Amino acid sequence: MGLTSCCLYGGGGASISPQTVQLKKGVDIVVGAVGRVKDHIERGYLDLCSLKSRILDEADEMLRQVKGIWMDKDSVHN
Repeated sequence: MGLTSCCLYGGGGASISPQTVQLKKGVDIVVGAVGRVKDHIERGYLDLCSLKSRILDEADEMLRQVKGIWMDKDSVHN
């Protein structure tokens, strides 16, 4: 059984619709730019409640931009 993934990005006029379709089908791995991930969370397309692990690159910048989402070592809360 394979894993499914979705790449969330917004640069260059990338449409949000195909990304939304993928997320609604369900994915195992999400890779995304901070702004587009924030957009999907705010629109209700990306739910972090069942998140099992995360990898953050430049986490300080991400947390600065995505206000209201707090990440500690054991859980993710809106």
